[in-house]
Amino acid sequence: MNKLVVGICTCDRPNLVRLCVDSLKRVLFGEMDVEVCMVDSGNQLLEANQVSDLRDMVSSFGRFTYVPIGAVGIAQARNEVLRFSRDSNAKALAFIDDDEIAGTEWIIHHSRAMDRFDAQVTTAPVIALFPRQAGSMARYVDLHGGKRKIRPGFRKSAATGNVLLGEKVLKMDITFDEKYRWSGGEDTDFFRRLHKTGIKIYKFEQRDVRELVPGSKACWPWYCTRRISTTQQRLFSLRERKRWLTLASKVALYMFLSPLRWCAAS
Repeated sequence: MNKLVVGICTCDRPNLVRLCVDSLKRVLFGEMDVEVCMVDSGNQLLEANQVSDLRDMVSSFGRFTYVPIGAVGIAQARNEVLRFSRDSNAKALAFIDDDEIAGTEWIIHHSRAMDRFDAQVTTAPVIALFPRQAGSMARYVDLHGGKRKIRPGFRKSAATGNVLLGEKVLKMDITFDEKYRWSGGEDTDFFRRLHKTGIKIYKFEQRDVRELVPGSKACWPWYCTRRISTTQQRLFSLRERKRWLTLASKVALYMFLSPLRWCAAS
């Protein structure tokens, strides 16, 4: 692995994305040629001095490219990162979200897993860090499976919060479906389509990435909205794949369990 692109899609989170980029200074990249590609799809784009500060942060280990595209949705932002990686002949692309921070061995663990298991995509859990005022949310909520003990192995899909794409994937003509631009779920759909082509997706258990949950998201109303949105994405995906029996059973299960879940967590 020589040329590595670190892709960050940001949207109206100038303070959080600054912490994300700052954490990259402590990542062990070894002899890799690193370029950070930040695509901004926010309503308020970063100012010139903010972009300059981010570029200075990255200068200690690589190069920085800022791509402002405005409020066109997350799927198009991810496609801009893909396009940049392919145009720059990158050997690998690592996605990390703008509200996450990376540990020092983040890329090392991905590289080892990719080599050891002959995978073209590697992914791992993300640990959510809640502010103190979150109260019961920090005890009950596991946003990305960061608390659960996982069984490492091959998967049928992945998410872009903590993932590495190999050279074979970057050479393929597969992009994020922009019909998911506002709903989310574009990453699940993208990796599922990759898996159908024979791409191996391996999930390992090292937890090198943490999500900094802001106060606006550390509340039960936001979490309920997030769960409803996630459920809708899953059901939509089942409908798209014409898995009608599974779709019907999932709808019935969610309708039955959802009230019980909120009561238990409150």
